[in-house]
Amino acid sequence: MFETSKALMRRLHDSRFATRYFVGNGIDIGAGPDVLGQYTEQFPLMASCRVWDLKDGDAQLLAGVADASLDFAHSSHCLEHMRDPREALKNWLRVVRPGGHLVVLIPDEDLYEQGVFPSTFNSDHKWTFTMHKAKSWSGKSVNLLALLGEFADRAQTIKVEQLDATFRFELARMDQTLTPVGESGLEAARIALAHVDVDIYRSVKDCMEFIWPRLAHGGFIVCDDYGFPSCPGARAAVDEFFAGKTAVPLCLPTGQALIFKSEARQGVPS
Repeated sequence: MFETSKALMRRLHDSRFATRYFVGNGIDIGAGPDVLGQYTEQFPLMASCRVWDLKDGDAQLLAGVADASLDFAHSSHCLEHMRDPREALKNWLRVVRPGGHLVVLIPDEDLYEQGVFPSTFNSDHKWTFTMHKAKSWSGKSVNLLALLGEFADRAQTIKVEQLDATFRFELARMDQTLTPVGESGLEAARIALAHVDVDIYRSVKDCMEFIWPRLAHGGFIVCDDYGFPSCPGARAAVDEFFAGKTAVPLCLPTGQALIFKSEARQGVPS
C-alpha cells in the first residue's frame, strides 16, 4: 500500500536514486495511484515519468514502448502479478537504453506472505520471491539472485536489498504493508549494458558511433570478437573509435572487449 511513497525517505538517503537511477525520461510500470512522478522535487533530474497501468496494456509486454527509448524504468510491487516474470524483466530491460537503470521492488516471501501461498493478503500474486535460499516453503518461489543472473548478458546488478528495517518481527502474522512503515520487500537496481556482436569493421564502427554518445556514465559496452585474430576489423574499429578518449577497451580472456564509460572530466572527451 503506497510502497513508492514509503520508499521515498529511504531512497533520499541513497544519493544514487537522485543522481543516477531516476534521471531523464522514464516509465513507472504498474504504478497505480502511487506514482513515482509525484516526487520530481525530490528527484530533480527526472525529466518525465510515464505511468503504465492496466488501461495501457499488458505490463509483461509493454507493447508499443520502443526498444532503448527510456533512461530508466521503475516498478513497485508489479512483478509478482506477472504470468512470467522472466518475460516481464526481459521487456522492462528492453525499453531501457544502454547505461539506463531499472529499479524493481517486490515483496519478500518471508516478510510478506509469511509461509502461506497462495497469498492470503493478495489473491492475484502469482509468485513469491526470496533473495537467495537453498530451499523455499513456497512452490512458486523465485530466487531473485538467480533470476537476475539470467540477464547478466544485458544488464549488471548493482544493488539488491531486503527491506526489513521497518519490519516488526514480534507482531502476529499480518500484511505489514498496510502499516505506514512496513515495506516487507526486496529492491533491485540494474544498469543496462550494450552488447555488440557484428564482427566486421564497418558494422562495429557504426555501433560505437551510435551507442557511445547515448550511453550513460557508469554504463558498459561489451564487444564480441575484439580479441579474435579471425576478426581484425572488430578490434581495429574499437581501437580507432576510442583513440584519444579516456575510455580504454579492456580485452577479456573470452576475447570480448569491455568498455566502461566513466564520469566526464572537464575538457577531456569521455
